Amino acid sequence: MDIQIKLERDDTIPAFGAFLRCEPLSDKNHTILLNVSGLMSPIWDDGDGGDVAVSREERLRSIITTLMHEFGHVLESHFRLPVNEDAIEKTCEEWESLFERCGNSNG
Repeated sequence: MDIQIKLERDDTIPAFGAFLRCEPLSDKNHTILLNVSGLMSPIWDDGDGGDVAVSREERLRSIITTLMHEFGHVLESHFRLPVNEDAIEKTCEEWESLFERCGNSNG
């Protein structure tokens, strides 16, 4: 399998991460955008306009989950599968749940 993934910082996107699907350009060249400023901010918006303090470990876990999500889209594109947000979200949630059940941060 030959997949090239380019990570770019874009603090202007309205999400923590995004995958740029570029099939007409190349099946092997995929770009993932990361909103590093948003991910690393110690205060996040709770969705209702309130502030939520987020620990450094929570922020780092969010980077991992965001990249897992976007890598899922890269693999969908590589294998020519339709976009399936629900399946990718479910997989990321299962990973987070497993990590929490294990109760360790040693990997």
